[in-house]
Amino acid sequence: MGWNYRERGVLYLHDVPSLAALLHVPEDFFHADPRTFTDDDGTLTAPWPTTLATARLIAKTHAEALAATLALTEGQAQRDAIYGRHYRGRGKSPGTYIEPEICAEVDREHKPGRDLVREWCGAEAVDHLAELTALRTEVLRIGKLMEHAIQTLRQSGQTKAAEHLERQLGVPLDALSHATPGSA
Repeated sequence: MGWNYRERGVLYLHDVPSLAALLHVPEDFFHADPRTFTDDDGTLTAPWPTTLATARLIAKTHAEALAATLALTEGQAQRDAIYGRHYRGRGKSPGTYIEPEICAEVDREHKPGRDLVREWCGAEAVDHLAELTALRTEVLRIGKLMEHAIQTLRQSGQTKAAEHLERQLGVPLDALSHATPGSA
């Protein structure tokens, strides 16, 4: 997709059949606008309406993966808005530090775009991701409770009961000790 002021919103497709298959649409979907053309190299060039329709289709077709990516992006933006962000430099350059206030401002500017993509993904994908995140958090909480119970049993001399619970848990206690809500 073009980004500069002359090409902004123009879609360039080098492999129309692959994208059509990925999005489950016929190839003529990308030729719907009369301003669309294919150059001598076989690259299809389409105007903004086709770009927008393609973006919506990508969001709908790959909603869960996109919703997960949005969640990661927003999590990083929230951390940056609190702590700022450091970009490593190359060679002798020490890098650049972006203040939290600037990160928060950039996040506010990008939030409407993320909200739009989330809307295109659909409520079902967003709800599914929220449910999955809540379940992972709960599994981690229960695992930590089990870890505490097993350690308490061991400390009280009930090693057989502790070993039995640990076998039933099915996850090594070391894995629970180092787990975080995002990794469960």
